[in-house]
Amino acid sequence: MVDNVLVNITNEIKDFVPDEITFKIKPLYSILLTVITCVMVILLCAIFLQSFLLKIVVLSIVGLFLGNFMPGWNHSLVLKIGGVLIMAILGLKLDFGSFSLPFPILPLIVV
Repeated sequence: MVDNVLVNITNEIKDFVPDEITFKIKPLYSILLTVITCVMVILLCAIFLQSFLLKIVVLSIVGLFLGNFMPGWNHSLVLKIGGVLIMAILGLKLDFGSFSLPFPILPLIVV
């Protein structure tokens, strides 16, 4: 106990996360801001960038920047839409013509 007083340690645990979160920005404004910004960024990338890999890198960096520094950014909306769009884009880029499955391994995969 004496050591704790010397180094100013208390047994209290501070609550850094509030129990309730209040929004300062209206949800409709947040959704419109997010959707309009996403559409503009995607259109600009589609017009100015030709490489698919470069588009992915640029959109990822812009998304990180917008999500962290733009007030009113709707994270849940972007995550929901992004998950669907990423799977759709990657599915369209797959080449099923060269897809092959080794038949001896098939029983192992099923089990």
